Amino acid sequence: MVRELANLAKLPSNTNLVRYFHCHLDEDGTTGGFRQPGRLYIVTEFINGDQLCSAVGTKHATETILGWAEGLFNGLAAMHAISMWHRDLHGGNVLIERTPASSALATGTDAIKVLDVGMARIQEENVPRAISIQGGAQSYFSRSRRAAQTFDDYDDVWAAACLLAELSARATIQHESTFGDAGVDFSMDFKDAERAAFVRRCGGSGSRLQELVGAVLLHPEADRDCKRAEQMKALAWSLARRGRS
Repeated sequence: MVRELANLAKLPSNTNLVRYFHCHLDEDGTTGGFRQPGRLYIVTEFINGDQLCSAVGTKHATETILGWAEGLFNGLAAMHAISMWHRDLHGGNVLIERTPASSALATGTDAIKVLDVGMARIQEENVPRAISIQGGAQSYFSRSRRAAQTFDDYDDVWAAACLLAELSARATIQHESTFGDAGVDFSMDFKDAERAAFVRRCGGSGSRLQELVGAVLLHPEADRDCKRAEQMKALAWSLARRGRS
């Protein structure tokens, strides 16, 4: 909890990151209806939206997913600019706002909100380092993180690409092969063929969504580009406008 408060206080102002206002320690148990002395309240902006994972399985327009992608990578790029790595990105930690008028999911880049930075860390320098695989959503671990070899801001981008692949292919990525046809397992066993097959499901051959997620999931991990989130944000922007031209 202390780490999350510190991380929230350090989050940069960005339309795709949850806004933190303040915290309140209820020492005598008089706040709200809990009547629990010592309870800590964290006050953030109210977001009227759904978890990104709840949108998987529903067909969304290519432009909608590309807009969400740009917002997701924009939020991550803002975190990475201060050397903060999220380390626990999954579909429950990203919200998609709803439109006030119809309650439908909003379609613009501003609709995405990244939250839950309890596992995030600010690094003194943005270089790969070893990390335990005990924490975090293992379905979205890169091969290097799965092997407890290295972790850096690139792994946040990998997890984001997994989420976008799920939205595009309308299927979940899981690390338990016993789940059968409900999911696709390419994270546990590092199977390149399965990962490539899943990317191909993201809209068909030559599609913009396939190009977007393939830029990360089919990219050699040894080539861990600096400012990868910024590059992916620019790619999502470019692909969205390619379809409008």
